[in-house]
Amino acid sequence: MKRGCFIRTVVIITILIAAILYILENKFDEYFLEPGKKYFSEKMKSGILEEINVIKQSPEKDSLKTMLNNFLEEIKESKSIEFAFGDDENLFSEFGKISADSIITKNELEDISKILKKIKNERLPKN
Repeated sequence: MKRGCFIRTVVIITILIAAILYILENKFDEYFLEPGKKYFSEKMKSGILEEINVIKQSPEKDSLKTMLNNFLEEIKESKSIEFAFGDDENLFSEFGKISADSIITKNELEDISKILKKIKNERLPKN
């Protein structure tokens, strides 16, 4: 390999590595994290809203909708990536119980509230 060819290759590889590191350090949130959180929260919202539509109208149903909307907004505003990769089986199994009988009770609402608080405490960064 000629010396000039080797130097060009080293310069080009150095520039590519520098560009990749710049994007990862400065633009990661904008290019990767925000679209991922948006996708996750929209998918979660659509899935949960399908489950909520089965529930009969009650004050608890309205409280549940408000609680879930607040939770999903916190996900969007959060700088944490852990929300996108979390394991929320407890939350979804609780919704399965509610949609099975299509009635939400205060106890079930409290259980969901506890699960959401646990998820927030585990995944939101501490200030």
